[in-house]
Amino acid sequence: MANRIRRITLAAAAGVLGLTVLPLSSQAASTVPGAVHYNVTQSDCPSCFVTANVDLFPGGADDSVTQIALPFPVYLYGKKYTTFWVSSNGNVQFAGPGEATFTNEPLPSTALSPKGAVAPYWDDLVVNGSGSGTGVFDRHYKNDFIVSWRGYEFGNTANTVRAEVIFFKSSRNIEFNYIDVNPDGGASATIGLQKTGTGAFNEWSYNSAGAVYGGESLLFEPVG
Repeated sequence: MANRIRRITLAAAAGVLGLTVLPLSSQAASTVPGAVHYNVTQSDCPSCFVTANVDLFPGGADDSVTQIALPFPVYLYGKKYTTFWVSSNGNVQFAGPGEATFTNEPLPSTALSPKGAVAPYWDDLVVNGSGSGTGVFDRHYKNDFIVSWRGYEFGNTANTVRAEVIFFKSSRNIEFNYIDVNPDGGASATIGLQKTGTGAFNEWSYNSAGAVYGGESLLFEPVG
């Protein structure tokens, strides 16, 4: 079967996918001076997932954050960053010391960094550390930088999650990839981007069962 590829704005996501997604006008990117918003391309692409291999929490982690120096600058809503903070709970934040918040919220959320955040799968995740098959990993691969989460939802080891974000040296796109999510993928997670805790944001889904699935890729492309 040919890959299914759809390019849509997040304003249309709710109608097309049946997700709990606010209209783009509510996401307010165009009302914030100098802001950009993102269009998203959804595709079936298991091969897009790139395995990361540097364990960020070798001893395991629950509600933990660590700082990462980036191998090249990355951009979020037009602003350049050279470092960020990785949370074990499925998100990356762009201001220290980073928040380990395990209760996900709709975007924008002040529970995350005031200077922006990227959330491939913000949920209460648990990773057990080296030798367990779970963990949070990064990898500088060719011209890409990957952060990957392999874990399970707190209180239910059967609800496994394997999700990642890829930043590109050659573009300002941001890509989310999924290999393993529980059958209700996204039912208790927030997925999307935010510029600040109160400013521009692009939410793919909030607590929406079936919002993501194994083998799915979401490519966020800045516009404006």
